[in-house]
Amino acid sequence: MAACANILPRIRSIYRWQGVVEDEPEAAILLNTAVGRVDALIHRIKTLHSYDVPDIVALPIYKGHGPYLDWVRANT
Repeated sequence: MAACANILPRIRSIYRWQGVVEDEPEAAILLNTAVGRVDALIHRIKTLHSYDVPDIVALPIYKGHGPYLDWVRANT
């Protein structure tokens, strides 16, 4: 579903959850996929993630290196 995954370990997340400010270590993952695969990827992440409300966002690509974007499309 994703051509590439970049895992960013040991990040610090500060957020409000159920009225309490939390300060927790987490990891973040950036997944590169084609626009037509975003909904399926979001659904899959939600089914696998342990959080009730995982931070899942899709960011539009304004511009990029053409051969890389072609590779992402070819591998999703």
